[in-house]
Amino acid sequence: MSLLYVFQKSGICGLAGVAKASAALVLGANKDVDTLTLHHDGLRIRDHGVTTGNGVAVTTTAAELNINADMAASVSMATPVAGTHTATVALTFKDAAGVAMTRAVEFKAWLTKSITAPVITTNAPSAGLTMTVGGVISIDTTNTGTVAISGVTTAVGLATIVNTDNANAADNYLAVLNPATGRITYSAVLTYT
Repeated sequence: MSLLYVFQKSGICGLAGVAKASAALVLGANKDVDTLTLHHDGLRIRDHGVTTGNGVAVTTTAAELNINADMAASVSMATPVAGTHTATVALTFKDAAGVAMTRAVEFKAWLTKSITAPVITTNAPSAGLTMTVGGVISIDTTNTGTVAISGVTTAVGLATIVNTDNANAADNYLAVLNPATGRITYSAVLTYT
């Protein structure tokens, strides 16, 4: 009996089974594999804990998988900094490994009253949103101020957005849409001094 190697989040583990191979699989000291070459339709993935069935065939090519390597997977927001009639939020876009991006990222940001129904706020603050780090592509305004921005980060995935509200109304959140994932991330409620 030989071992069938199964890929899991924790690495490769050996399970009892039968496998045919034209060459031996050599594992490093950490039970890792430096290079693994598979037939183009040979990789199948089965959910952890599932012991029956062949799993789901991976049909993407290596090039299609690698395109995701340079995508922004998440955005982290610093706690909003309260200033005189301003609330400042710093954004950092990160890749799937949690590392800050090494390229500019396009995104959308808007003010919302709710994180459960994140529609653009209809009662805009006095001046609204501006960007102090990164660049503005376009803005959406109401009769009183800017309520939404399409922006682009710096070359290292950073942006800073400032909301100016002379009424100091602490009832808005900043919502940011990551176009690569479709996920919306929210700041804490914007406060002012």
